[in-house]
Amino acid sequence: MPSCAFGTPVKSGYFDYGKDPAGAPPALVCAGGCSALFYGDLPAGSSIVDGVKHWYAKGSYQMSGGTCDATDANTPGVPSSSSGIPADACGQNQNQGTVTQNGQTKTVCVDKVPDDPSKAGQAAGTNDPNKPNTSSSTTINITNNNNGTTTTTTTTVTNGGNGTTKTEKTTEVKDADGKTVSKGTETTWSGKQTDAEAQKSKCEENAAAEGCGGNPKDISGSTLYTPKDKTAGGVLTSAKDTILASPLGSAMGGFFTVSGGGTCTGMHGSITLFDRAMSIDGDVFCSSFASQMFLIVRAVVMLLAVWWAWRVAVE
Repeated sequence: MPSCAFGTPVKSGYFDYGKDPAGAPPALVCAGGCSALFYGDLPAGSSIVDGVKHWYAKGSYQMSGGTCDATDANTPGVPSSSSGIPADACGQNQNQGTVTQNGQTKTVCVDKVPDDPSKAGQAAGTNDPNKPNTSSSTTINITNNNNGTTTTTTTTVTNGGNGTTKTEKTTEVKDADGKTVSKGTETTWSGKQTDAEAQKSKCEENAAAEGCGGNPKDISGSTLYTPKDKTAGGVLTSAKDTILASPLGSAMGGFFTVSGGGTCTGMHGSITLFDRAMSIDGDVFCSSFASQMFLIVRAVVMLLAVWWAWRVAVE
């Protein structure tokens, strides 16, 4: 029976608990037949292991006072530990570099461009038309202090025929809401460019250069189209005349045309009715009030006549 006194230290240091920052080392382990519990803080730091980020806890395993079966597969053994967090290390097929932002330097791992085994031994720039182009692209995402992100994508294309290498580096900065704050692309060349590549590179840098189409600001809008003698007003007037000249237009244009006239009667007289004499003065119809009333009556009659004539014409 092993001695498993409570609180007896088993192992201490930094424990690698994997890729998940929300993970943790095993809480209960079996150490030589004695149960041990983990006491410590996490996460205590991180490092890149074989090209992948790992997280570490700092603490120790101490016996709990109980025993355990060391052969039980459900109870893990004591994990390995280190005296400190190891240095970053990229994978075998990766290149290791650093980026500095906001005063902090971080390690980045970029996959190496694989060689073409079918073209082994051929040097760049031999102008071999059978040598294929090679390309590679890497993307690095960095979280800024304001919870925004900086994404840098580098694309490299090497011309297999002449060894020319074109590198495009695109950097995009976004705020905490995911909105793009700035974005730009930087293009660099190495090796000898072909005439077509040199012309394209020149035009990308300066659209106003010779053979690149010219500066857009110097293009006159008057040369984009040839104006005609027609105007909007002329087209509408012509359409109106065409409609009025048609049978339907003629009927609509003169379907209710009337004329009238006359003078004031000046009638005077008297009528005896039931032993009472009533005088009639025709001048009342010549007053200004009567003229206004006649205008109203004429307007009402005209509206009725227009409505009836339009109904007859349409039906």
